Amino acid sequence: MLGHQPGSMANWNPLPQHTGTLIQFLDIVEKERGFRLIVATFSDTAYRSQMIAHLSKFITGNTCLDIEAEHDFSEVLNQLYCLPSNTVLVQVLGATAWLQDPARATDLLHGLNYQREQFAANCPFVIVLWLYDAQVRELAQNAPDMWAWRTAVLDFTASIMGSATL
Repeated sequence: MLGHQPGSMANWNPLPQHTGTLIQFLDIVEKERGFRLIVATFSDTAYRSQMIAHLSKFITGNTCLDIEAEHDFSEVLNQLYCLPSNTVLVQVLGATAWLQDPARATDLLHGLNYQREQFAANCPFVIVLWLYDAQVRELAQNAPDMWAWRTAVLDFTASIMGSATL
């Protein structure tokens, strides 16, 4: 059983262990303008979706870009480069699927690594790359130049709690 299962989005709040992380996230977004990369780890897709919806209450210019169905990194770049000028935050979903497919993983990681200057020049906003915890090491090892430019690695993993009763 997941440790936090809200009944409705209206009453939803992050797990207590994520309060500080959420404050750090908002601080990064609000502090300055320009390209910044946040690597956000998650373990539960539903919780991540609720967290993204929760963040949208606080951030104007927040958009999601789901790249799971894309098969060409240049198309991902085109989508990023064509976002409206008032974009403040782009939450990239679907990178987990790319990293599970060796050919797409190479395309993504090389693209991130070799085109970081283009990201910085063409993406004057925060990019949040949502990954499973185990995939962060792959990003760090195989895209070291982009990794060096990360602003933060934020942990939004939801711990699994046993069903013990008191």
